[in-house]
Amino acid sequence: MMNYYQRFAANEATVGDWEGEEELAAAQVNRIYAALNAAIPPNADPIKTERMFSRVWTDWCSTLRLLDLGENDIKNYTRQLIRRSLSS
Repeated sequence: MMNYYQRFAANEATVGDWEGEEELAAAQVNRIYAALNAAIPPNADPIKTERMFSRVWTDWCSTLRLLDLGENDIKNYTRQLIRRSLSS
């Protein structure tokens, strides 16, 4: 399985303007990507996997709630994303 985390990993320059919290926004997105990368089954469809990684940014790019996500929030989000994506 390709390491999608490396391909999608964010940094301060790629997350855009987060009102001075760009470093935290990038770290949070990367925490989601890392959790997703670890939880996706190794035999998952590569196209669906890529869509899941793209969906993370779509879901979180415009909400300041991203900055407050904890471990449980991230685990719950990734579980739901995988369930929705692999069942369709």
